[in-house]
Amino acid sequence: MAELWQKENYTIDADFIIGNIICELDIEKCNINILYNAGVIDIDTYNKLYNVEKHYREVWVGNNILKNNSTNNKILSDGITEARRRFFELLHLEDNDIISIRKDSIFFIDRESRFNGDAIVEIPFIKSPIRFKQKGIYTSFYKLKRRLVVLYNTGRFSSREILSVAGIGDESLRLHDKYFSDFLKALFQTAELKGTVEAINLLKIFYLNYINLRLDVGYYREYNAQSRFRINQYSLYPNQDFLLEYASEESKNRGEINISYNESILRTLMKIYSTKYLSERKR
Repeated sequence: MAELWQKENYTIDADFIIGNIICELDIEKCNINILYNAGVIDIDTYNKLYNVEKHYREVWVGNNILKNNSTNNKILSDGITEARRRFFELLHLEDNDIISIRKDSIFFIDRESRFNGDAIVEIPFIKSPIRFKQKGIYTSFYKLKRRLVVLYNTGRFSSREILSVAGIGDESLRLHDKYFSDFLKALFQTAELKGTVEAINLLKIFYLNYINLRLDVGYYREYNAQSRFRINQYSLYPNQDFLLEYASEESKNRGEINISYNESILRTLMKIYSTKYLSERKR
């Protein structure tokens, strides 16, 4: 019997899942739907908030319903937990199907290929149904660091290739377009469509170019929430690095940029594909 529905935050221990259908569904207008079902807000308040912009709705609920009110916060948390329980039950999900849980969002392996578009799952609730709406569909999962999880879709189940990164905000992630993110897309696509050996070969070539500073400086921006260049200040402060928003090709060529962060991601990826290759050889 599944038990993970009880967890508010969870990520699978596995470092990778490649070539499976992974669905992401979350509760539509979560706060007001749970609070209305629990009787915390009335139907008039619910209707007024239903069509307003998401940010305004969340701020209003936070300031007027949840702020300094532990009871209402517990009602919301318990309601989300109950909605997850009913979602698991309705879809017959087991714990080994679950990739990640982020409060009202659930990522799971769709072993029966039930979801391949804009699906909605309605869960019977106290006053009115809670709707879990499909937010994304992916074909691979990678855990690159403890707080850096990447989901990827080759485009098989969507109109475009998708790279979703938990751990980097949208604005910061855009700084990696045409650089590290584009390489990850090419690598993940190769692993899915051409196989593990081809992915290892591509990764080896990229790794050598990376450590020998042959790539554009944009590739050396750290692939994390800060998304900055780490500069080695050898002369002035030998034991301290500085983070800069921009760096030049000249600073890269002089070896002033600390390249170890992204290098560690590349080593993690090599470990992932080596593990996958060995498991394939045993079959």
